[in-house]
Amino acid sequence: MSLSDARPRIRRFGGSGVTPSGSPARLRLATGIAIDCIAHNVSTGGARLKLEAPTQLPLRFKLTIGVNREVHQAVVCWIEGRELGIAFEFEDDLGEDGADD
Repeated sequence: MSLSDARPRIRRFGGSGVTPSGSPARLRLATGIAIDCIAHNVSTGGARLKLEAPTQLPLRFKLTIGVNREVHQAVVCWIEGRELGIAFEFEDDLGEDGADD
């Protein structure tokens, strides 16, 4: 299965509300491993993350961003070296049973 086949429906928003400055963030994997990173271009629909080193990541993970410690369910859209683009998933993007359609 390719990455595009596994990609869920994502709510996309326009460019308003984008925060260009970097914010500390932390990826939390299902295994309990935490990975620190910097979140750039954070918007209501997603962000660009920069890791300290290239790291193999699952397609989905939890992401905590900034001093407000907002927690988002994230899905990977692209990866290039130490950077990745993620989209935030929302409950209404999932089926009634909580699984992707």
